[in-house]
Amino acid sequence: MNRHLCGVLILSLVACAPTAPESLSVVLLPPAGLAGEAQTELASEGLSALLLARLRALPDVKVRVDPRGCDWPGGATHALRISRDLTELSAITGADLQHCGNGRTEQEQWVQPRHEQRDWSALAAWWVGARLGVPRPRPPPGPTVAETDMQPFLVALARIKRRTADDVAEARMTLQAIVRHSPEFALAQAHLATAELLAFEYGLQSLPEALEQADSAIEQALQMDPDLGMAHAARGLYWMNQDRYDLAVAPLARAAALDPGEPVIALWLGNALLYHGNPNEARPWLEQASTLDPGLVSAQISLGEADCLAGREAACNRFLDDPGRGPMATFVAALLRAQRGEIAQAHDLLDRVPVDVNHGWVQELRGDLCGLDGNSSERCLERQ
Repeated sequence: MNRHLCGVLILSLVACAPTAPESLSVVLLPPAGLAGEAQTELASEGLSALLLARLRALPDVKVRVDPRGCDWPGGATHALRISRDLTELSAITGADLQHCGNGRTEQEQWVQPRHEQRDWSALAAWWVGARLGVPRPRPPPGPTVAETDMQPFLVALARIKRRTADDVAEARMTLQAIVRHSPEFALAQAHLATAELLAFEYGLQSLPEALEQADSAIEQALQMDPDLGMAHAARGLYWMNQDRYDLAVAPLARAAALDPGEPVIALWLGNALLYHGNPNEARPWLEQASTLDPGLVSAQISLGEADCLAGREAACNRFLDDPGRGPMATFVAALLRAQRGEIAQAHDLLDRVPVDVNHGWVQELRGDLCGLDGNSSERCLERQ
């Protein structure tokens, strides 16, 4: 692995790294599903993810999802409720922003043709920002999307976020169908690229297949929208899957600048820096990912890994003793134990790796461990 990263780029990334806590806090109430909508829960999850990424890009604003709204025990200055309705001809979206201190509510509504919808999340975040006193440039209108594509797209977003092999497989098939029907849907192309690459990570297809499919989707997305953050992020993930972390940093840094509210982009940028041998430069981005989405388990795992690679022994030991949940937690702990020469402990951890983790990675690490202990353990004898 190449360990030399351009010093100027590292310094600029550190300078741009996220700063201090915010004074404004918005609680987003989970959007209600539409009557008759298929897979309502997943569609609402996907809509929340899309809207959260836009809201979290507002400077100096903390955003959480909680059905309690202003009654959220963490304290909130505002609560945002999104309502949706369909008529025979129109898709109607309403936003109610409640001021928790005095109960005053401000409202807005967007109406669009039912059968030619747009992603209105950026416009909604712009409106909220203006109400909060953190105005942003008004976003241009996005491309229209068929009603039959928008709802499955939201479901696919939710499945990708769940990060299980079955959900990634379902999301990939859904997104493939959407872009066949609507190849101009740039955001769907970008998320399809990430789904193709995740499908390799979960052992659902070979790396050459994943790279070919992802490359095509990324190119199409960027051709339609050169400033689409998720497309640049997918390009970074494309290079990371080939262990070219040196090439991954630049597109991920651009993606983070274009889409600063998307926690998975901050996570991937942090991981690219981490695996390129820069754990201290990686840490602010991993912390940003965890702050944006406290439920993002992968960010907590990477922070533990950063502690180990930076030589913070006490923090590293705490992580190894309790690597947390998530499919990759046990595998990463096994890898780090192996790097410390703790072969027996690494073997034990590999025995507990969930089936969602790429089987090839597990077997490769097992082979390395067996080579280190001279193939003398019972597990190694079983492999022969």
